[in-house]
Amino acid sequence: LGLEHGPAFRLAWMDDDKDDDSVELDITGNERKLVNALRKLLEERHGYNNIPRSELLRYVIGCKHRLDVAEQRFLRLKKLEREYNLNNVALHQVRDELKRSCYILAGRDKEGRAIIGFRISQFDKAHVDVSVMMKSVLILADALTSDLETLRNGVVLLLDMKDLTTKNFSFELEKVFITAFQ
Repeated sequence: LGLEHGPAFRLAWMDDDKDDDSVELDITGNERKLVNALRKLLEERHGYNNIPRSELLRYVIGCKHRLDVAEQRFLRLKKLEREYNLNNVALHQVRDELKRSCYILAGRDKEGRAIIGFRISQFDKAHVDVSVMMKSVLILADALTSDLETLRNGVVLLLDMKDLTTKNFSFELEKVFITAFQ
């Protein structure tokens, strides 16, 4: 499940017997044009080929149709992948990480946005592997945005700050995750 090879989860509208580009989507003509433009831009400027349309669509919609922002966020994630060796994190490490009591799947808010919660009191920065945690959270967010409704509505991050101490707070970790979630 390397991030280098596209999203870990296929969007909910995907059929197993069809490739990513052959599925008709409920997207606007402008979104379709922007996805194609982002693909071309990433191929020509940066040498990224064969990026699944579903991944490009996430950037186009997630960046509110701003192509320059989508390009920068794509490149920022690729940089984080290299810096933190995310492609070396094994699936069993992700599974074990997501079983920890610090993660809360809280459902949806009134506007239909998916909610991911974190119990800060359950973190111990001395025992956190930033690479494993980052890849786990990215895969969780990837799974939650695997349908167009959630992708359009967005994801809410809920932080339970009760019992926040210097033992469970890390500025480095916060900075990395803010960058990754943008």
